[in-house]
Amino acid sequence: MREIKFRAWGVKSRVMVSVAELSWTMGGLRAAGPGCYIEGSYQDGDHVKDDNIILMQYTGLKDKNGKEIYEGDIVLIDYYGTPRKLVVRWEDESSGDSNLLVGFSGAYEHGEVIGNIYESPELLEQK
Repeated sequence: MREIKFRAWGVKSRVMVSVAELSWTMGGLRAAGPGCYIEGSYQDGDHVKDDNIILMQYTGLKDKNGKEIYEGDIVLIDYYGTPRKLVVRWEDESSGDSNLLVGFSGAYEHGEVIGNIYESPELLEQK
């Protein structure tokens, strides 16, 4: 059984937190990690909305260097001799997206995590 872990991106604070504790507070969702925390906000009523925190789940997999792979990571792979960047996302079925690592399977074990879509979006820019 794989370990269930999360990391959290603070949209407004632009901080990535390795989550040790998730909790609901009067102010919304709180993600706490070593030495820091971020809190989200919510809307009263039937709909809970948190636009301050984005949670990314650990896939249970590691790249070729032993680095944990999370949703939102950008993985560099060798695709038949051509370097290719893939974004790790969970999809139950293939969506046809050419920049998608579907179902956390495939070439991840031979790839390398080079960043993530929140801290390093420029890695996905076409040159």
